Amino acid sequence: MNAFLNFLETKFMPPMSKLAEQRHLRAIRNGIVATIPIVIVGSFFLIFLNLPLEPLGIDWKAVIASINPNLSTYILLAFRLTVGLMALYTAFGIGVALGSSYKMDPTMSGIAATVAFLFSLIPVTVNADMVTAMTNAGLEPIAAGQYLSVAALGSSSLFGAIVYSLIAVEIVRLFKKYNITIRMPEGVPPAISASFESLFSIGFVIILVWVVRFVFGFDLNAVITWALSPLSSFLVGDNIFGVLLIVFLVTIFWSVGLHGVSLVGTIVRPFWEQAINANADAFAMNGGNAALSALPHMFPEQFLQWFVWIGGSGATIGLAILLLFARSKYLKQMGRISIVPSIFNINEPLIFGLPIVMNPVLIIPFVLAPMVMTVVAGIAQYLNLVNGMVFRAPWTLPGPLGAWMATNWDWRAFVLCLVGIVISLVVYFPFFKAYDDKMAKQEEEAIAAENAEALASAE
Repeated sequence: MNAFLNFLETKFMPPMSKLAEQRHLRAIRNGIVATIPIVIVGSFFLIFLNLPLEPLGIDWKAVIASINPNLSTYILLAFRLTVGLMALYTAFGIGVALGSSYKMDPTMSGIAATVAFLFSLIPVTVNADMVTAMTNAGLEPIAAGQYLSVAALGSSSLFGAIVYSLIAVEIVRLFKKYNITIRMPEGVPPAISASFESLFSIGFVIILVWVVRFVFGFDLNAVITWALSPLSSFLVGDNIFGVLLIVFLVTIFWSVGLHGVSLVGTIVRPFWEQAINANADAFAMNGGNAALSALPHMFPEQFLQWFVWIGGSGATIGLAILLLFARSKYLKQMGRISIVPSIFNINEPLIFGLPIVMNPVLIIPFVLAPMVMTVVAGIAQYLNLVNGMVFRAPWTLPGPLGAWMATNWDWRAFVLCLVGIVISLVVYFPFFKAYDDKMAKQEEEAIAAENAEALASAE
């Protein structure tokens, strides 16, 4: 175990740490994270539309309709304009983040990224079904290039938003580097000066994407979706081995003191975001059916959050509970300190204070417990014993409550989370017992040594 930990610390972690801090990957991560407030607020509109009041004899959707027949449509529109436009917000966020890292004007960088992404989405042909629907409705059919599908601005185009944002900002950077700009005289307000300095670069971005999309008819979003579909299916679809790989890497990184979710999320987060948004969209479109069979993805990040990371990465809620009954005074005190944060999925006090980091005894259950919980929860979902994930619940909610909310108020998810806590207790117990005995013995020996020294001094 010590040789393995040494290999991780000296050979594996340094390049992975550098990868996580790579400029473009960091911009992608920061750009996506910047959209979290928007998508969480948007998710609550969908939650509000599907409150679980039927057990109380209240038909909530009928109540909403009685207030205003169109109210549910308006509520769903709020969801569409938040979660449904995530790729658009992400494009701007990545542009701002990458531009800021180059010490460029962040607003103009964000605009360049956004306009490049929007140009890439405009259809070059008209959808036949749309023409038929508009004709049947007595409306004038829209010509190619005169409309933009709102659905294309959502998670399905997230990777296209990433690629076009990076390309656009890099073009702006190169124009600035080689002074292909319009220099305004001193005294011109900075905002106006920045706009003119970016005129050539943003103009080039627009022309380039226009040529690619309309002259060559190349749809980068479709190509990216096709190319990444096997990886997406492996990581967030219904492949248990993909999610087990994610769990293993996250816990191994934490075991040597690196933020596992942040490191792994640098690569996987776009897939996670695409998965939960696609599930939420399917849920909204199919009349509120949260059964896994009605959803496209089995393993979005919320699956890990509510069925695996109970108490934090490593499923440490069981360890936090066990520490309350430790013989070792130090471990018992750590249990008292960490139990409340653990209830709200914050476990840094355990990871660094116990510590779990570089601790051969505790690393084993830290990796093993969440993997066992992943398999158990995965089987439960595969057998349709519990709903799939459709909502973004705040990650600091206690596990059972978060699981209940994220699965459209499925009480079985609440129970499954409790089962996960029991699994965590069982897996951690033998390792906790061994570590507690060791620590208690060391404390007893230290007290005995102090007493012996005191007696010797008294004589």
